[in-house]
Amino acid sequence: MDKIALKDLKPGMQLATDVKAEDGQIILPKGLTLTENHIQELKKIGIASVYIDKGKQNTKIKISATDLDKLKQYLSPLFASNDFGEPLVRNIFYLSLAHLAQKYLNGWKIPDKRQHLPVEDGSFKDAFYKDEINFSLLVQKEVELVSFPDIYFKIVEAIKDPNKSAADIAKIVSKDPSLSAKLLKLVNSPFYGLSQKVETISRAITIIGANELSTLALGIAAVNVFKDIPEQLIDMKSFWLHSIAVGVFAKLLAQRSHLEQEKYFVAGLLHDIGRLVLFKHIPRLATEALLFSYANLIPLVEAEREVIGFDHALVGNSLIQAWNLPESLGQTIKLHHFPGKFVQLSDAIVHLADFLAIAMHISPKGSIVVPQLNKSIPKLINLSKEELKVLVNKALLEIEDTIRVFV
Repeated sequence: MDKIALKDLKPGMQLATDVKAEDGQIILPKGLTLTENHIQELKKIGIASVYIDKGKQNTKIKISATDLDKLKQYLSPLFASNDFGEPLVRNIFYLSLAHLAQKYLNGWKIPDKRQHLPVEDGSFKDAFYKDEINFSLLVQKEVELVSFPDIYFKIVEAIKDPNKSAADIAKIVSKDPSLSAKLLKLVNSPFYGLSQKVETISRAITIIGANELSTLALGIAAVNVFKDIPEQLIDMKSFWLHSIAVGVFAKLLAQRSHLEQEKYFVAGLLHDIGRLVLFKHIPRLATEALLFSYANLIPLVEAEREVIGFDHALVGNSLIQAWNLPESLGQTIKLHHFPGKFVQLSDAIVHLADFLAIAMHISPKGSIVVPQLNKSIPKLINLSKEELKVLVNKALLEIEDTIRVFV
């Protein structure tokens, strides 16, 4: 790692550390390969020098035409539900292709699409017959079995009490050692990019705010609720890897639009909890939907509607309501596969985040068929080709660090 003056920077050099503004906001992420536009941007904001990874300069992906064609043949059918005439779809496809090419050169093998599918051997038993099932019944069954962790509601109650201090809230959080540990790991991760280590919950509240901390606590508590689903039904590590990826993409998209990053991170983290309810209570039908998606190369949400009669987004929203969690969270979860026209940017963020996470092949299992990008997204979230590339590169690095908080 060498410190290089701005005048000596050249396209193709790779950043060894994040480039930050005076307020600590990350301008360009660690690992980014610089372009001429990046260098000009640094000049405009007056950055004098940056740290460059000397071992990774001018690192262009060198892959044979034959291997690249194999990757295209693998990836193209997974985007079949999308319009390649839309520049955003096309740009994401080629970013995904480049990402897979790099993984391929590092030893990744093109998978057999059936390799990670659950096997329906007759052992899966549904709690309801198909003809009688609806998402309200499923959620009622779930709520009868599991209530949402009470500590979250105690934190919210303390925040609303004007007589409670940060220290009082910290005492409540500290009663759950697992929650405390994960909150501190998250606050100290690149998620915030703080220059000094935060060692206490009360200090975390002072820095990021009590409401923001309670939002993160909600996400962590929800993850803990669904930790005991049998592995033969669904690979939970892959499930949460995808969920964390969507959370990170949603957080970066929200940050870009000056919206609450914690709110969208948690919405992304929990966007698929409806799938977990399906696997818990109707595992045979949920597995059938997954197999139907792979066999017909259609998005999982469409397969669920065909096989089950409704999708996991409706189940997720209904569960959020039944648990008396924030209504806006349920609405965001409900809309992440919305086929109509998005009017508000805030409603569209998790939809695009989910699209990006699936398109970039973050998780090796589960849904790999890329859902249809809502046609209103490109105008509502105006991402240039270069801005998209920076966002994806930054997300890929943050996802790795954020996973460590939850595993």
